[in-house]
Amino acid sequence: MTADPQPVPFRPPAGAVPLPAQAPPFPRPYPPPPPRNGAGTAALVCGAVSAALCWTFTLSALALLPGLLAIVFGAVGLVRARRGTATNRGVALGGLWSGAGGLVVGAVLTWLFVAWLDEVVPVESAAGAEYLAAAGEEVVFGDGVTVTVAEPRLDPFSGAVSVAVRVTNEGRGTADLRGFDLAAAADGEPIDGGDVRYGADDLRDRLAPGEHTEVSYRVALPGPATYLGVDFSPGGDYEFGCWDLSLPGGAGAGADGPGGGIDV
Repeated sequence: MTADPQPVPFRPPAGAVPLPAQAPPFPRPYPPPPPRNGAGTAALVCGAVSAALCWTFTLSALALLPGLLAIVFGAVGLVRARRGTATNRGVALGGLWSGAGGLVVGAVLTWLFVAWLDEVVPVESAAGAEYLAAAGEEVVFGDGVTVTVAEPRLDPFSGAVSVAVRVTNEGRGTADLRGFDLAAAADGEPIDGGDVRYGADDLRDRLAPGEHTEVSYRVALPGPATYLGVDFSPGGDYEFGCWDLSLPGGAGAGADGPGGGIDV
């Protein structure tokens, strides 16, 4: 019985260059990618803007778009946080909920604001709307209510002027006069509301068809003036009609000089 032949070791041929030993492969030290937190941050910013604007009655419509964007960005931020590519899940969630709240509140107040605008009685006549009405010129509102403003009368001792306003209901329904208001300006300069006060009057909350009522205002002028601008609304549900009234000579110059000695 013969023995198995032993394997002959490999010997490189004469003159061959030996190959260098290869080092074992190892991963390169790449830095981890930065977290993608932009969507969550944008959601919080948009949500804060929506929440700030939604409570203002006239600006509530401006809260709708940032509220919607906050919901979209917040949802994207939550998906990224769930996948591990973002680290601000709480920020994204806060932005989403604040945007949703701002969107809902803003939508409700916007609807109420539009409904309120539909109920405002407009000025129907050209006088008071398309051009400034003069003293004694009739301004007609959409429900038949008419307003005339008399020529201002000067108080020579104080330099203040009194303005009489007459409101007549020529329509078919009862007019609601609650919330009537008057604003004034002397030669284009607004007069502070504290210097415009109504005095003796019989202006009622409601005015039946065919009835009329009057109210007088006492306006303290800041100095000598030539024209008195008057904006008057006969009720909270009415637009303002506009008048331009000529002032008597010396208006605004009281006993103590321009605008002095005024006590209204």
